[in-house]
Amino acid sequence: LPPYSVCTINQANELPNDAAGYEGVDLIAVSTKDVDLLRNLPLNKQTALLDHVRGGGRLLISLGRQAPEIQKIDWFSKLLPGRVASIQENINAASIESLIGASKRLDGLSMPLLKLEQGTVDLLITMPNRELLPVIIRSHAGLGQVLTFTADLNDAPLAKWEDRPFLVQHLLKGQWVTVDEQLQSVSRGSSSYLGYDDLSGQLRATLDTFPQVSSISFSFLV
Repeated sequence: LPPYSVCTINQANELPNDAAGYEGVDLIAVSTKDVDLLRNLPLNKQTALLDHVRGGGRLLISLGRQAPEIQKIDWFSKLLPGRVASIQENINAASIESLIGASKRLDGLSMPLLKLEQGTVDLLITMPNRELLPVIIRSHAGLGQVLTFTADLNDAPLAKWEDRPFLVQHLLKGQWVTVDEQLQSVSRGSSSYLGYDDLSGQLRATLDTFPQVSSISFSFLV
């Protein structure tokens, strides 16, 4: 992600004491590898992170086999889209491979089975017992957006998967507006609508549209 600066937080004292400290932060990503960091976070830093997300911030949660421990962290569990029912081992990752058009095979994953309480599921995996396992869930916390990926991006086998960057890129799609998208937006905004770029012309052209009238092809007319 060349246009963005990325930093890794390893100690609680590196996090802001107030939500204002997150101004300018596009996305906070949390992995289950950070379970001790989250568990030992001081109250003021917990409140700052929660206030930031609920005030309109964006959060990516990457779960995995330590999801039950994450769920025990009371303040952070409020950001999860559901409750952890169990940990499923050796889940076939073919659906994830297909999602990004992977060129390399991904070994079986350890993933929590979430009983969802909110959110929209973007990807499901059907387990051998025909039960559905949510993989990518988009939910909200206040005004903020939470994207939950139920495997751990920083744990084996995903950590060393050659196509991992493409998966990360897919997960972060829509999390922010890139420079290219801004330019496209400006271009779309300045283009004409029905041949007009002024409001009166657009309004008149719209009123001159009659959806109830059927069109006849030229070949039929001939």
